[in-house]
Amino acid sequence: TSMTATSRPTAAVGTGRIDVSKAPRITGSPSAGTVLTIDPGTSSPATASVRYQWLRDGKPITGATGRTRKVSTGDIGRRLSATVTYNASGYSARTVTTAVVRKARSASTLSVKATSASAGTVAFTVRVNGAPGARLTGSVTVTDPSGRTRTVTLVKGRAALTVTGQPTGRQTYRVTYSGSSSAAPSTKDKTATVR
Repeated sequence: TSMTATSRPTAAVGTGRIDVSKAPRITGSPSAGTVLTIDPGTSSPATASVRYQWLRDGKPITGATGRTRKVSTGDIGRRLSATVTYNASGYSARTVTTAVVRKARSASTLSVKATSASAGTVAFTVRVNGAPGARLTGSVTVTDPSGRTRTVTLVKGRAALTVTGQPTGRQTYRVTYSGSSSAAPSTKDKTATVR
């Protein structure tokens, strides 16, 4: 005669915890048009699959679920980060958020006009150009051939200033924009004929 016995049930089998020994991070320079890449870090088990979600100011960006992201004009002045979610059979999913990269900035360019209306003087009109959404604040500095500088505050992306005591003839001046939280610095050399 055969007999069948059933053992008492064991405690519920728990799922393992995925270990992330090297945290994920974002690499690349956050400027308009550049590409940022998520380094997923190191996890155990190594067979864990990885999913990505890009964040703008802490909120998910619709459709931005790839490992890379090309910085758009909508990212300018915003803080970008990403979540990385690890999944593996027999383990609970684990999500880690990267550190925030510095605010994305637009490249900037300078349009400069320089005229000499009177002896030894040069008047500069400067316009700073950036991508839509960039806050064009900061200052503009003009450096003359002798190394002297004159700095003025940018107002609505424009600045005007005059330098005096300049030698006659063709002279080259360096015009520098300081940059802002959403626009990168830029420099342009401008030649003027001084009366």
